Amino acid sequence: GLKHFNLFFNSPRFFVLLQNTLTLSLYSLAASFPLAIILALVLNYTPRHGLKRFAQTVSYAPHFISTVVLVGMPKVLKRSSSTTSVTMTARKMSITS
Repeated sequence: GLKHFNLFFNSPRFFVLLQNTLTLSLYSLAASFPLAIILALVLNYTPRHGLKRFAQTVSYAPHFISTVVLVGMPKVLKRSSSTTSVTMTARKMSITS
């Protein structure tokens, strides 16, 4: 374990990798911060309440639910015909995993 950390920190490419990581992080921050504010303003001025709630749910869901669950939900909902079968499928998935 510690051998790999020493190898990484003593590597001649360490500073290049660190610079690339910091650069990508700053670019991501510079892009995501204004886009989040723009999305909030657009949603605030959306006259249709249903569309506003749907957009908020879709944009916030990845922060609270894992990607695997988000990808699997449409499959389960498409397959099921009632709320009971969705509940039973969800319980079966949680028991087997």
